[in-house]
Amino acid sequence: MRGQGERGTRWSAAVTCLVALALGTTLLSGCIGATAREDFTRAMAERSGGVSGLLVTRALDAVGERLGTDNPSMRSVHVDGGSRTVTMEVVDPRDPSKLDTYAFHDATLEDPQPILVTGSTSVERDTFRVQEVPVLSSMGGVVRVALGKLGIEDALVRRITVRRGTEGVRVSVEASSARSAGTATFDADGKLLDARRS
Repeated sequence: MRGQGERGTRWSAAVTCLVALALGTTLLSGCIGATAREDFTRAMAERSGGVSGLLVTRALDAVGERLGTDNPSMRSVHVDGGSRTVTMEVVDPRDPSKLDTYAFHDATLEDPQPILVTGSTSVERDTFRVQEVPVLSSMGGVVRVALGKLGIEDALVRRITVRRGTEGVRVSVEASSARSAGTATFDADGKLLDARRS
């Protein structure tokens, strides 16, 4: 009986050790995986000057879902690099003569705020359809090109603006550091038109 009891004790101890080892391995791999994801997210943020390219995509998707269209009409898109807020001036699809401001922050689309449209404002002339501006779906790449061309060390994106001008839709990426600042301009397809430091 004593021999069987000792064998049972040793067997229980072995099982306990195996379970502990398995749990330890799982927890360790989970920590490593979490660390890797955090490092990846941090690296991508650094490469894009602190602004994720997905931010604009998610904001546009949220507006489209709210309005029931995948191709909303807009007058402008503004990204604040500091607050990570996307502000969009959007045409009301039920009444194209009206504009509303939508703000997207912390994965939440806020309620629209009406914009005063005066008689001298041409909503149709100043607006663009989202699908007419391919660069809106690749803002991360545009930001990386802008930072590379500006060559500002430790630069952060301060502001991104998308709006129609006399020569078509233009994307302006403003970046700066403690010592320098600059602006890069792109067309609707994401082609770099100009990059200069101020």
